[in-house]
Amino acid sequence: MKSIYSTFDLIFISLMSAFGLAIKPIVGPIINSITSSLLLPGGVIAGAIYLIWPMLALLIINRKGSAILVGIVQGTVISITGIYGSHGIISLAIYSLPCIIIEFVYFTMSPLNPALARFVATAAGNVSGMLFISVLFIRMPLSILLIGIIPAFLFGGFAGIFANLFSIRLMKILGKSNRLHDK
Repeated sequence: MKSIYSTFDLIFISLMSAFGLAIKPIVGPIINSITSSLLLPGGVIAGAIYLIWPMLALLIINRKGSAILVGIVQGTVISITGIYGSHGIISLAIYSLPCIIIEFVYFTMSPLNPALARFVATAAGNVSGMLFISVLFIRMPLSILLIGIIPAFLFGGFAGIFANLFSIRLMKILGKSNRLHDK
């Protein structure tokens, strides 16, 4: 049976997963110190940084499921190793849900407006992750939760823009062409 992913694709997915996990213990505490003083979950800003990697995998590989695989690999590694940010087996859902949202929104919107789809997909992924963590673990008051949606959406959208810009440069380095960037 032939895989829909090439060796390059699987290595790239692994690298994006590793980058996302490697940056978490560095960025997380710094951003949490800022957002906690504003009574916002750290994921409002930090989640956007973590979502650059699945979106980058989606843009470079250009196959359905590539961003989701990044989330599954991250959630599995976190669950098994218990490293920074682990919530046990629920980590698989925590890391996969935003990636599922990214892919759903991106592939729904991209035929209409690819540039806007990149912004809205990561924005929606960041909001979903923030809501999931806030409701499940933090149990934030509704007022704070609603206030957090706006920055989560904006920072998530900026992550999509950054992933897009980075993917354009990376495609040139790799010598790959991608019809996603033609629009």
